Amino acid sequence: MEQAMEVVRARRFELVDARGDVRAVLGVADGESEASLASLTLIDSAGYPRVVLATVDETASLSFWDSGNTAASLGVGEEGYASLVLYRDNGEPMARIDNQDYPMVDLPWPPGRVRRHRRRP
Repeated sequence: MEQAMEVVRARRFELVDARGDVRAVLGVADGESEASLASLTLIDSAGYPRVVLATVDETASLSFWDSGNTAASLGVGEEGYASLVLYRDNGEPMARIDNQDYPMVDLPWPPGRVRRHRRRP
């Protein structure tokens, strides 16, 4: 029986399928500052990223992709900040819910016009 290593250290791991195509990437990318982005990307059989889980500094995000464009994203940040954004096929935001200063819902409909619903404390 092979002995398993207790720790594997690397800056990037790629998971490949039977054909050798990359289907998932776990890695760290250093930015120009002290911040570095750690992410897990799941890739479909056509090579498109479909799910990205990422964190940098004190923020984290989970994004769902459709053929190269973000379809939806959920983000959390410092001091309890959270947001949910839904996107159109062209990548433009369609709806946003967040609590940055106070609870807010943005519904840009029709395109070019934004309806904001806010509840101030």
